[in-house]
Order: sequence, then structure tokens, then C-alpha cells
Amino acid sequence: MQQFTLIADHDLPALITELKLDDAVGEALGQHVAYLKNWMSGILEWHRKATRYTPEELQSRRMG
Repeated sequence: MQQFTLIADHDLPALITELKLDDAVGEALGQHVAYLKNWMSGILEWHRKATRYTPEELQSRRMG
């Protein structure tokens, strides 16, 4: 997550400038990054609440 944030906040804007991409492309990339941030947040919350991957559940699968 930290690496993604670093790339999204610092490296991507620098790359857009370096490649001289127009504003429409920069905006599209920004929207995609925002989508990915929301997706990662949602998937993290799902994993926190899901019982599928708890140590107890994983142990019961090994036993049964």
C-alpha cells in the first residue's frame, strides 16, 4: 500500500510531466488511480471482516 501511494502521489505525476502527456491523459490516469485506491480499500475491508481466512478457519480446513 505504501509503495502504491508513493508511486501514485509522486512518481506518476513526474512521469506524466516527463512524457509530456496532455491534460486529458493525466486526468484519465488520475481517475484510474482513484479507482484503484477505492478498490484496494474495499478489498482490505472485506479481508478484515471475512471469516474465510482466519487462523481458526484455516486450521479447521487442515483437520477436516
